[in-house]
Amino acid sequence: VRKAGTNDIDAIMGIGKKHWETSLDCREGLKREDSVFLVAEVQRRFGTGMAGYAVMRIHSWNQSGWLLKFATSSEWKRNGVAKALLEEIRKAVSKNGLRTMSIETQPDNMEAKEFYEAMGLRICGYNDRCYTNNHENAGETAPFYSMDIS
Repeated sequence: VRKAGTNDIDAIMGIGKKHWETSLDCREGLKREDSVFLVAEVQRRFGTGMAGYAVMRIHSWNQSGWLLKFATSSEWKRNGVAKALLEEIRKAVSKNGLRTMSIETQPDNMEAKEFYEAMGLRICGYNDRCYTNNHENAGETAPFYSMDIS
């Protein structure tokens, strides 16, 4: 797991196209000073490859981190990639003096919900206005998870 760079944009877009409107959005996210943008690489037969990424926004006003984007390539699910990314995000939370980190997921994403709970995050609330009318999850109630960091 390492800090993301502009050379990673194509691979990031390949993993999480639904998370980004355009590659420009991804590029702009890399420039933000109030964000931690990490990628997970894995060793492949002929070099390394992108296995996942995580983007956390730092909110200094309330000393929290908001995990905006978190994705693992389908071929690397259940291989420790997401766990490694989340551990590095936890370290970034501590390093930046934050007290908590949070994430939202779709209500039908059981795999994500089970993973977050197994990693120690707990439901801290729900939002029935999270998705716009034209979003694929319109009308659903999004669960929010958080973890206090000591």
